[in-house]
Amino acid sequence: MARFGRRASTAPARDAQSGPAVEASRPDSPRGTARFSTVLLEWVPVIIVATTPLVLLRRLATPIQDPDTFWHVVAGRQLWSTWQFAGQAPWPPAANRPWVLHEWLPELALAAADHLWGLRGVAFAQTALALALMLSLYWCCSRFSRPLPAAIATLLGWLGVSASVSARPQVVTFILLGVTTAAWLRTAADGRPRWWLVPLSYLWSCSHGLWPAGVMVGGAVVCGLVADRSYRPPELLRLACIPTLSVAGGVVTPAGPGLLLASREIGKSTQYVEEWSPASLRSPYLAATIAMAAVVLVVWARRQTKTSWAHLAVWLLAVAWALTYGRTVALGAVMLAPLAAGAVDSVLPRERRTPVPAVAHRLIVAGGFGSAAVVALFVASATSSAPEGVPTHLDSALSRLPSGTVVFNDYALGGWLLYKHPNVAAVIDGRSELYAHSYVADYVSALSATPGWERTVAATHARYALLPGANALAGALEGQWHWTRQADQQGFVLLVAPRTPAE
Repeated sequence: MARFGRRASTAPARDAQSGPAVEASRPDSPRGTARFSTVLLEWVPVIIVATTPLVLLRRLATPIQDPDTFWHVVAGRQLWSTWQFAGQAPWPPAANRPWVLHEWLPELALAAADHLWGLRGVAFAQTALALALMLSLYWCCSRFSRPLPAAIATLLGWLGVSASVSARPQVVTFILLGVTTAAWLRTAADGRPRWWLVPLSYLWSCSHGLWPAGVMVGGAVVCGLVADRSYRPPELLRLACIPTLSVAGGVVTPAGPGLLLASREIGKSTQYVEEWSPASLRSPYLAATIAMAAVVLVVWARRQTKTSWAHLAVWLLAVAWALTYGRTVALGAVMLAPLAAGAVDSVLPRERRTPVPAVAHRLIVAGGFGSAAVVALFVASATSSAPEGVPTHLDSALSRLPSGTVVFNDYALGGWLLYKHPNVAAVIDGRSELYAHSYVADYVSALSATPGWERTVAATHARYALLPGANALAGALEGQWHWTRQADQQGFVLLVAPRTPAE
């Protein structure tokens, strides 16, 4: 039988020499198809992943928009000056519950960026975190698949997590959760204990309150391996030591043992915070996450081999995170991305072809993300000097208020007032866990001008109010208490109470 690409011996010598080259260049020949497949499945996805950050840079390199970023910066400032990780909150006066700085490491970094370059530095940190998250997603997915499935899963995972990307410590959780999930999935396959997960968890516990999510992944995989009966009890016991030691590490952080209870305290006030409500089923972020979960489940159901209980446990945990809160959709997306990459890769053809060399792969991806970071640095210097969503045009009016002036503020503006106007005392900010639950409930009711709002406002001793112009309480203060508008800018009004006879 003749070898591929070689003509019969009766053909002219010229044809015999040129035949293979002509045959390989034809797109419908086996060799031409193989080369086209190599380009499609190997090189094109790598180039897409490398150029995606540059394409998305307009969305990534933006001024600060998340209102919670400001109080994180202020917390970092406070820690740089006092190095007190727990205790009574120094501001505002209504925050009367113990404060544990369980996100102190990123807060120190954000405060340093602000000190060096103002909000431009914080905006650049926001872009850098987003780029690091996307890169980590691709790295995790590529551990389990070829470039094409990894690229698809990375883009879907990014869509699922993108709504929660901002200059906040939670992005550290998304990055480390992806790395932890990938590591435990590898452990499920080879049984090797990855002890480096213990110091990684310690670093995580110094960065964000959702660090137990990584411990839960480890626990889920260990339980799944027990059900699989794939390893002997001594091996399983060794693997179980990793999440156990990770929990123990959370006790010895600078924040102290109170770190273990910080998440529970935050959970008590989530009913008043929008991002802690369940995600809408029409949300594109949830849709992308559920799409990955569905793809994984369909592939597992159709293949002949048995699905590991460990993989199923991770899948169930990811879906549970995605469906619980709007904020935790991102956790589900990060965990499902490597599972989706592996599932899609398992159904793609595996014909012989030359893959992208590892060095070229890394250079292309690193070049793309490095270029995006450099461009983001210039973009931040030109466009990120002022935040969005806050009434910056009222800065002069607020700065003129006497020190200690109580301002009944909109919830989203509390962090900004702490950052920009320390001369005033906001009645609330984004750290809702620092306020009594009854106080937060009364505040939320007062914003709607429900009966009893008068008592709530009077109890704060506020003489000024900074609220959206269309807010019901703003209308009640003007219409019933005869407060007057001192300023009206960018959709917000600064109201002042009538002078009393003593004034």
